[in-house]
Amino acid sequence: MSADVGWGETWYYLLVGFGAAVGTYRVLTHVSEQAAQEAAHSQLAEAKRTRRNAWYGAPASTRRTAAAGGLDTQRIDALVHLALSADYRQRKAASEVLLDLAMRPNMLSLVLQTAGDASSPAMRLRAVTLLQALAPATARQRRLVRAGALRVLVGCMRSDDKGLVLRASTTLVEFVGHQDQEIASRYRRRAARCGLLEVV
Repeated sequence: MSADVGWGETWYYLLVGFGAAVGTYRVLTHVSEQAAQEAAHSQLAEAKRTRRNAWYGAPASTRRTAAAGGLDTQRIDALVHLALSADYRQRKAASEVLLDLAMRPNMLSLVLQTAGDASSPAMRLRAVTLLQALAPATARQRRLVRAGALRVLVGCMRSDDKGLVLRASTTLVEFVGHQDQEIASRYRRRAARCGLLEVV
């Protein structure tokens, strides 16, 4: 069985846990030309089963989290299915919807809270991975900064987990390396106030 199925299970479980926020990075990994092979019918059928099992096997608190976000799980399932499609246009359209859902205030707050929670390293890494997927869009950066993303990312850089530090620092570069120098300087100053200079 392809490793893609394992990723599908992981990302669908996260999607349930974060509401609609955490399917987006999974979408981005399927933009390559190999998507058609990765999304073969047998794999899609298996991925659908694992997604269904992930949902029904998830803790009740996780299901309540998704429900609290006002999210229709059938709609989410349909979006994830499209995100795994071999059709580039379907993947792109689904990814845009998932990214928009990820930026909902309640979902973004949950992602940032998870990214700042050192007690759950695996979930923390996945939350930062999602922030890494959201950060390149300059239109989203202001909202991410206002929500406290820089403080959370700087906090992640204090971790002993090299993988987490790498993802957090790569994500921070999207802000401090903004193409508009005035905005970049503003983000650098804010990151410095969060303690960036002490961890670099």
